[in-house]
Amino acid sequence: LKKRLTKVNYTNNNTLKNYLLFNINAAYKKLFKYYVKFKNALVYYITIILYSTYKYYLKAL
Repeated sequence: LKKRLTKVNYTNNNTLKNYLLFNINAAYKKLFKYYVKFKNALVYYITIILYSTYKYYLKAL
């Protein structure tokens, strides 16, 4: 599914036909960004609980 969705020709004049694929790709990118953040959230909270001084260091990243 992912390979098929990335084959959208965004410079084509008939882009409206690819509108659904474009929106699915955009939603996938946004969800993946938040998935990565959520995946690392557990590590962040455990670090804050155990070593509260790292709170400001990790927020700077």
